[in-house]
Amino acid sequence: MRDILSLHGLTRVKTKEHWDERDGGARLAHDKALIAMSYPDLKYGINARTEEIFLCGAITLVSTSGIPTRIETRVVFPDNYPLEEPKAYDIANRFPHEIDRHFWADERCCLWFPLESEWDSEDSNALINFLHQLALFFMRQLIYEADPSQGWVWGQRSHGIWGFLEYIQDKLGIPQNLVDNFAPLLTGNLVIQPREPCPCNSRLRYKACHASIVRQLVGSISREMLRRIFRES
Repeated sequence: MRDILSLHGLTRVKTKEHWDERDGGARLAHDKALIAMSYPDLKYGINARTEEIFLCGAITLVSTSGIPTRIETRVVFPDNYPLEEPKAYDIANRFPHEIDRHFWADERCCLWFPLESEWDSEDSNALINFLHQLALFFMRQLIYEADPSQGWVWGQRSHGIWGFLEYIQDKLGIPQNLVDNFAPLLTGNLVIQPREPCPCNSRLRYKACHASIVRQLVGSISREMLRRIFRES
């Protein structure tokens, strides 16, 4: 742990168990070795007040012309890492922290729609893959800056509840005008028996059509959030 603390010369406050201690430091050592090879300018640190462990430094991107661009970066680990993915920040404000540039209101980098996160908590290489995605996010920012007229060409969800509606529609695999047919089911205001017709108008029984997808959506999005989505849409 000395190399984590050495970044700020702090003495760890033992008010809680930290994720790097739960396995005797094995995950930390594994992550450090991968980072040293691919992102040597990122160093570990710990926040004295919040006790959060983080990576801080630069991700260097090299253009086709060979010109390097350093993006000052901070990656903050949650207490339950690696079950939950880290949060990444452009700490030097290299890019406009705007919603249309895929930054959250708290200035966190939005690498993906939350329900479509590529974070795999069971993958021992999850962190290095996350950093690769972060580097790609920064590279796309640079490409966009070079020619904004092309727009964000890599695909994106709408912001706010509209992104959730797009996600629900894609999962259901139905036209947009039929999404409201599923609102009572998803919000818990209606129960359809397995042998009843499916709301998608396919004439199939609900059990043989969309029942499993509705269960998946309710499992991934809370009822409270689903009610808000359909109330505000």
